[in-house]
Amino acid sequence: FLENKALTEAMLFIPAGVQSCMGMFEKCTGLITPPAFRSGVENCYAMFFNCISLQSAPYLFEGTKDCSYMFSNCKSLKDIPNFPAGIEKCNGMFTNCTSLPKDTVVVLPESVISWDNIFYNCGIKPVVFKKYEGPLGKFVYDTVNNEFEFYLIIGFS
Repeated sequence: FLENKALTEAMLFIPAGVQSCMGMFEKCTGLITPPAFRSGVENCYAMFFNCISLQSAPYLFEGTKDCSYMFSNCKSLKDIPNFPAGIEKCNGMFTNCTSLPKDTVVVLPESVISWDNIFYNCGIKPVVFKKYEGPLGKFVYDTVNNEFEFYLIIGFS
């Protein structure tokens, strides 16, 4: 589908067994609606890169590992997908996504190991929490701002 400017809706499912969708819809500038995902897709690198008309993000399943630059330059994107457990790379994922709500709070899962420029030029600041249990109780560490935050944590394990 690379650079298919006429494609507006990807009314299809990513078939079972597909593990990489790297660059699949890159530069499909007319794409508004993304396809539905199935579990098992691990690599979404630049999948919707420069899809300037894309307005919504697909649901991401557990097992997705690399979403780097997945929505980079999607200037019409209005929402942020879930971040599934196990996701590792989110570098530049939303770079220049200028339609995202500025008051969005994004908490990245502990599994994320790289997130450089994830929200560059978006006005959103990510927060990555690491859970700890110490002599003072249960708390989380904000790895982006390098500070400890004490919270009432329900379901902490």
